[in-house]
Amino acid sequence: MCQPRKWWIGLLPLLALWLLLNRAETNRIERELAGLADAALAQVAGEPGFSVAAGRDVSLNGWVFDEATRAAALAAAASAPGVRRVEDGLSEPPAENPYLWRASRDGDVVILSGATPSPDARASIAEAAREALPRARIIDQTSYFSGAPKNFPALAQAALLVLAHLSAGEAQLRDGQLSLSGHAANIEEHLAALAQARQLPDGMGLAKAELLPPETATFSFVAENDGKSLSLEGYIGSEAERSGLLAEARKLFPDLALNDQLKIFSGAPARSAVTAAYALRALAQLKSGAVTLQGDVASLAGQARAGMDALSVAEAIGVAPGMTLDAKAVTPGDAPADVMAAEKTETALILTGFYGDDDTHEKVLATAREKFAGLAVTDNMRRGARAPKAYLTAALDGLEQLARLHVGKFTLRDRAASLSGDAGRAELAEEVKTGFIAAMPEGYSVETGVTGAARETPPPAPAAVVAPVAAPDGQACQKKLTDVVRATPIRFDYRRAELKREASAVVEALAAAASQCPAVAFEVAGHSDDFIHDWRNLNLSRRRAEAVAAALVAAGIDPHRLTPVDRLSERAKNDGVEFNTK
Repeated sequence: MCQPRKWWIGLLPLLALWLLLNRAETNRIERELAGLADAALAQVAGEPGFSVAAGRDVSLNGWVFDEATRAAALAAAASAPGVRRVEDGLSEPPAENPYLWRASRDGDVVILSGATPSPDARASIAEAAREALPRARIIDQTSYFSGAPKNFPALAQAALLVLAHLSAGEAQLRDGQLSLSGHAANIEEHLAALAQARQLPDGMGLAKAELLPPETATFSFVAENDGKSLSLEGYIGSEAERSGLLAEARKLFPDLALNDQLKIFSGAPARSAVTAAYALRALAQLKSGAVTLQGDVASLAGQARAGMDALSVAEAIGVAPGMTLDAKAVTPGDAPADVMAAEKTETALILTGFYGDDDTHEKVLATAREKFAGLAVTDNMRRGARAPKAYLTAALDGLEQLARLHVGKFTLRDRAASLSGDAGRAELAEEVKTGFIAAMPEGYSVETGVTGAARETPPPAPAAVVAPVAAPDGQACQKKLTDVVRATPIRFDYRRAELKREASAVVEALAAAASQCPAVAFEVAGHSDDFIHDWRNLNLSRRRAEAVAAALVAAGIDPHRLTPVDRLSERAKNDGVEFNTK
């Protein structure tokens, strides 16, 4: 039985199902077409888009980075199966102003962030990061923006090359201006980072470079003397400090070629130049060797100069504030040519050579000043490693005999002693030779070369000759003699007029001073022991003056220049003599 009205009731669900299926199929086809368009865009532009399809018509949406890519992407999308028409929805990435890109490093992790202009540039920068930091994990978080500076990948690569020398830090590009911050793992890497930061490509400027040295860095300096050249290596704070240190090196080692390998390091400690100069002075005490400076510790190794050892080297250098000297690796130097030498001129005594300890040194100096009163004593002696047996005895006795000479030289070489010079008189020369040989300790070999012909006593003047009148330089000459007797007074035993044996050195010093002004005549005034003004005191004073005058005549002084006189005693001057020009 046919009932058409009831059929419509059954057709309605079928119609709804058909519409639903048709819509689903349309959505699927549109998604497929949009996907084909995005795939075509990704193949041409390198990055997928976000296309939309309406039926068989497609709106191709996404970013393109040049016009050639745009045309190729549209053509590729149009050729996709099922696509009837392609609408151009492509555009450049949004502009970034200022254009920022950064790379940060923390150990072995490097993160790239900020703006990048294209897929090619992004890939190039990532590859540059892998090459500069091959052991690091590269995380690329950059996004596409237009407006990049010219040659942007090269600029980013230059920033990465600096970052490669840092253990932690950041490199940021802002419109082609590079800002750097961070610190290196060691001094070498720090210096390499600074050097790399100065080698930037054209179009790139350095806005900031806060590159710090490692917090626990030990700053080193090494100087080595191989006997032919002096090599310097390590770090110095500035070019001015470097020039000053090189000048000090040339002063201390004038005969050595200088090999300068120093590096300028702005992070060097403020005292680096001072400590390096101290290290050079320490090295100057060695015949050959090296000094290494680590912080404030100077380690010295090598052979000491002749006659010196580790202890004497340390004492010669002295103590610098805040410095520590390690000289344990210093070996003793060769035996010195002269253990000690003393040279007497008409105006000075010059001491050179070595002494064993401070007490010995002080005794030698005290004897020199006493025996050579009136002469300038120049002490050029140094602490030595060794001293021969009975060194002090030989030194003091040798100085005593040298003091009796007008000019001369006394030397000790191991256990050999020598004395040479001019005594002024043959008789005195023989006395000095005999006394020197007798005074030297047992086991010493002795050599003498003392002569007495240089200052023979002039023949007596005729009786009618008037004694010389004091020359214009009389006051200066009197002062010289007065200085001698003030430094070492001539003493007599109580109520005696005989000269003591130790007065011979003073007499020789007085004769040497008087010889420098041969036209000057003197009164030799003697003093007694008491305040009693009687004939006995006056007689004692005159006899003491005559004894001194006789000794000076024996030393080569013209007797006509000397007039012995007596003086009443003054407690400040008693039992001595004084000289006054006539």
